[in-house]
Amino acid sequence: MTIIDEINVTSEVGKLKKIVVHHPDDGIGIFPPRRMHDILYDDIVDHHKMKLEHSQYLETLYWFLDPATIKANIDILESERRLELFTPGSDIYMSSRFVLDIEYMLAEILKHSDVKGKLVAAVGAAEILTLPTQDLLLKKEPKDLALTLLSGVLEVSKQCTHQKSETVQIFPPIPNQIFTRDSSVTIADHIFITKPRELARYRERLISGYIAKYFLLNRDGLDTRIIDLDAVDPKAYPGSDERLTIEGGDMMMVAPKHLLVGLSRRTNIAAIESLINDTFKRKVLEKVTVIKIPEKRDYMHIDTIFTQVKKNMWVLFGPFSKMGYERTKKKTITSQIMEEEIASPVSIYQYKCEDSTETSFKQFNFLEDLLDDISVNELGSTEATQFVYSAGGELLFEEREQWTDSCNFLALEDGIIMGYDRNYKTANALREAGFNIIKVEELNKLFRETSLNGGSMDEVLKPDTLILLNSHELSRARGGSHCLSQPILRDVL
Repeated sequence: MTIIDEINVTSEVGKLKKIVVHHPDDGIGIFPPRRMHDILYDDIVDHHKMKLEHSQYLETLYWFLDPATIKANIDILESERRLELFTPGSDIYMSSRFVLDIEYMLAEILKHSDVKGKLVAAVGAAEILTLPTQDLLLKKEPKDLALTLLSGVLEVSKQCTHQKSETVQIFPPIPNQIFTRDSSVTIADHIFITKPRELARYRERLISGYIAKYFLLNRDGLDTRIIDLDAVDPKAYPGSDERLTIEGGDMMMVAPKHLLVGLSRRTNIAAIESLINDTFKRKVLEKVTVIKIPEKRDYMHIDTIFTQVKKNMWVLFGPFSKMGYERTKKKTITSQIMEEEIASPVSIYQYKCEDSTETSFKQFNFLEDLLDDISVNELGSTEATQFVYSAGGELLFEEREQWTDSCNFLALEDGIIMGYDRNYKTANALREAGFNIIKVEELNKLFRETSLNGGSMDEVLKPDTLILLNSHELSRARGGSHCLSQPILRDVL
């Protein structure tokens, strides 16, 4: 079984070396409009166009993280078989030790009969499958079974008919699996398996847990690096009688030993307290900062209202910032009307493990204060911390662009970031802050041409660059490039 030799994330902007992703599998293309809210989508999407958009994102990741593999397949990239390169079930799929797809890893662990039996039984219990159906699943080849466990679609033989088989849906798809960060997060050299709030996402965490144990940390003793709150009784925490829920979009490893956690619509206080207790006890973390945001779908995780793009630069949603607070103090008619519903103070509580028995407490008044403290005092930035706001802080556009993930960026390295092309004003604000802007298809084309001419990628990409991802369909799934990624290895800053 494949073993990943190193897992470690201690910042949001250290050079990315390994990542977990998931291409939009067939389940995204089958759910009807009447079911979309059940599986947490606001609309049905064009599956083919979404795959095209996602493949451009994946191609860039391969150029950065595994150029040797993509160079070996460069002749197929512009052919009609392009999408197959990024589809794990395909016979020309580009398997990689650095760009790891959920479906590929799932198929690999299902080659082992003991793992296969356990996982089918677990999914059977969760989805209330009959024993005959579970028997059918156990007879499937690993690649086919992996797709079924993700999409809910099973091909079965037909009897008393001329047709050889038919396709049936035995349980709902999990289209949110493309947002790999939500089901598991790398905390230093540990993997944290999340507990999603919505039961429609339970199968995601189940699959991610098996992948962590039997693929990513499949060596003697390494499974102790898996943090899972599944056995924790929420009633052990005063004031909480609900189940623990916590999702990866509410977690950011911003500096060595320091994790940010959002208290939000999707993450509750019992889960946060349990996580703090566990990670402090393990000495994985020394500091956890809790950021309380409104419990609304508009801001479902903290990475929908801010992300880091450079050691000394962050992108924020204005109404939840010091800038927004100062703006409302001016009490103009426009600001009062525009911000009456969304303006809300963000509460920030920082807990530091002083020793085995004592934890100190500190509060910050504004997001900018916290993020500046991280940049200067923890990451050692010698430059003034910069803040770029959604839509450049323009009242008429900032909420609209935040909805389509204008504050949600994935850093490939310090100052090299990926974000959605539809957030024009935020992109322009980054341009004004010194960023170069390039469309993903243009960048990938330059990488191909440079590679064919024997050149280096360093000739193509300038420092401080925003790569604009085509996002007509991806953005409708309500998650940005930060959501689409689970980094498992970054260089230490």
